Amino acid sequence: METCSYSELYEIILEVIHAKLSQEGNDPNGVDENTDLMELLDSFSILDVIMDIEDRATVDADLAKMDFANRMTVRDLIKEIIRINS
Repeated sequence: METCSYSELYEIILEVIHAKLSQEGNDPNGVDENTDLMELLDSFSILDVIMDIEDRATVDADLAKMDFANRMTVRDLIKEIIRINS
């Protein structure tokens, strides 16, 4: 499985998050690499976002394989997806 580049994953993740926030009636503007997803979305929404990313980017985004300290920023998520797919 070929891993997407950082910029490709960033664009996909932003599109998925924007769609999810809009669907929930929340403002998707202002989401960037430093946005903490755990502050932005509830746990079910995070799982939905992860599954959408896996489908759209054809990558493994298994949360059990990822290592997040106390937060999960968009940047952290991208780095972890790249790491587990390398």
